[in-house]
Amino acid sequence: MLLDQHMTGMSGLELQTELAKRDIALPIIFITGDGDVQMSVKAIKAGAIDFLEKPLNSEDLLASIREASACANVSKKDQDFFARCRQCYSSLTPREREVIQHVVDGMSNRRVAELLDVSDRTIEVHRSRAMKKMSAESIPDLVRKCAMCKKDNL
Repeated sequence: MLLDQHMTGMSGLELQTELAKRDIALPIIFITGDGDVQMSVKAIKAGAIDFLEKPLNSEDLLASIREASACANVSKKDQDFFARCRQCYSSLTPREREVIQHVVDGMSNRRVAELLDVSDRTIEVHRSRAMKKMSAESIPDLVRKCAMCKKDNL
């Protein structure tokens, strides 16, 4: 979807937000004549493929369209996997999210326990529950699933 930031009735960013609320996943390329860094960062963080300024460079636009097309070709199986990851991640408690983030960053249980000022056993319990909720069979599987969720800014 090519989306101009300045439209009648609703801005491009507002439309992007509304599409996300309705769980409509379309690759979006923003175009604008008077964008700024803050606006472009907001659009990209919300999942836009690109943020181009007018006048458009045809090579940049075509490259963005190719990238958007590749994103649109994600298989139904992958979309289902992403949805399951998001659902599992959203079921985690804030503490479980904190613990698995440290685990994903490569910290040992002992190091996480020291950092959070709790016992090793407490970290083991949080980690075990989080792994179960995420349906992760291993740490690499957990890392992959958490990366999907981070991509979605969860």
